[in-house]
Amino acid sequence: MKRILLIITLCLVALTGCTSSMNASTVKFGDDLVFVKSGDTYIIDLENSTELVKSKREEVLQTLVDEETLGDVVGLTTTTANIFYQMGIMPVGAPESPSLNMEIASQQYALEETGAIDKSRVLNVGSALAPNVEAIIELNPQLALYSSAMPKADYVANLEAGGVNVSSIGQSDYIDMFVLLDVVNELTNFENSQSTELMNSMVESLKSTLEIIENADAEEKTVAILLVTEGSINVNNDATVLGQVSKALGMKNVFADSENAELNKEQLLTLNPDYIIYYSHGMGTEAVSNFEAELTSDTSIYRELDAVKNGQAFQVASEDFVFSSSVDFNIIEVIKFLAEKFYA
Repeated sequence: MKRILLIITLCLVALTGCTSSMNASTVKFGDDLVFVKSGDTYIIDLENSTELVKSKREEVLQTLVDEETLGDVVGLTTTTANIFYQMGIMPVGAPESPSLNMEIASQQYALEETGAIDKSRVLNVGSALAPNVEAIIELNPQLALYSSAMPKADYVANLEAGGVNVSSIGQSDYIDMFVLLDVVNELTNFENSQSTELMNSMVESLKSTLEIIENADAEEKTVAILLVTEGSINVNNDATVLGQVSKALGMKNVFADSENAELNKEQLLTLNPDYIIYYSHGMGTEAVSNFEAELTSDTSIYRELDAVKNGQAFQVASEDFVFSSSVDFNIIEVIKFLAEKFYA
């Protein structure tokens, strides 16, 4: 029952015990987020959401400021540019990357080729790791954004010295995506159909996901979350993205209070979690393949784990996404994927 109380109650009018602040259109996810229907669109219920949600929302609101600013943003990281496009906002600048949304890439131009700024298109700012600072300064956007999942790059100081307003946008927590949509919908007065539809579809997906959990066995289940790289395997605590999601889904992380240190295999054997989930940064395909080969090896210590014996050790990935620590709108697919794996 602890799991059910932890996650959510979809409070229906027909049920007893509903208060005036919880009605048929209220959705509560995890410990922090509460949504309520306002007209045709879900919004974050700030009265019933936690202080964490309120502070995140206020920070985003102070960063994005107004609708005019939204229309004059450079995405310094590819995921940030893609996120804005998914919300129906074309960035005025974006990195050159194979991961960039094709529609954004089709609008890109290089300043050295055109010789003139064109804010009706998308400036190719070069590599996300080492962008063309001079071109961005000449573009003079109202805001240049990078992912909070990335460290603050050295070139940021040069951009700021050139008069560019640079900030990070939250991509380190599943809450960040809902907060961003909520702020954009407010700034556009709910007239941006793509952002309002995206918010609605994500909250509806949460509702269907939580129905899976409510219909499942109430017994608490345990999980180990592993970050796989070429050089090491590290455990994830509850402060990480997958730690947060797993907790919101009612799972007990066996490394909840760890320091995200390198995995101690003997400790993992002792803890023997019901599930083992793993991921890698960026394009860590080879690291994941090597780890999976070790999991199934006849001589591997992992073979003794119940999760491996029962086929409950898996990468957080599907045909629609590959999770790699930086949060984007695919986080809703991650949540649904894990709920189905854990409970369906």
